Amino acid sequence: SEKKPRILDFGGASGYILNPFINKFNCNIIDYEKWELPKGIIYLGKQLSDLHTLDKFDVIFILHTLEHIVNPKILIKELFEHLNDNGLLYVEVPLGCFKEWKYLNDPLTHVNFFSEQSLYNCFKKAGYKILYLATRYQRVTRAKTWCINILGIKNNTTKKQVRKNIQQTNNQMSKLKYYIPY
Repeated sequence: SEKKPRILDFGGASGYILNPFINKFNCNIIDYEKWELPKGIIYLGKQLSDLHTLDKFDVIFILHTLEHIVNPKILIKELFEHLNDNGLLYVEVPLGCFKEWKYLNDPLTHVNFFSEQSLYNCFKKAGYKILYLATRYQRVTRAKTWCINILGIKNNTTKKQVRKNIQQTNNQMSKLKYYIPY
């Protein structure tokens, strides 16, 4: 039988993001809280150190979790070591470098506020080649908000590069300030 590719959702909560992948992937979650997970999703532990050093994944998701991590650069680098060759890391965070900190319902849980440039720098310093980077007004659970989406790959040999005009905080916010619904 063919071995299924492995996905890890770091901070995956109840597993709802992995539901569409259950039949074609070996789905795994690391989350501080142990949720009741759908059949086909395996809970691996509370933190990355719960993994064996040889545990490798084809895809790792960090969706609206990195802004809660004290040192995101260290986590992104550690996840690099848990990717197979040509493995993908996809991160989605709120565009938090402008006004998000003023409007959080629970401001003590968000400890990092990202721009495209800061997220790009984290990925590059960890050794990833960036395949995609964009800021979009998109649905997150029940509402829409501005989010930064980035996709990095380990050990890719293709020439494809992310666009050249990565937005620094001031430049990014000057273009978006008229559209942010605060």
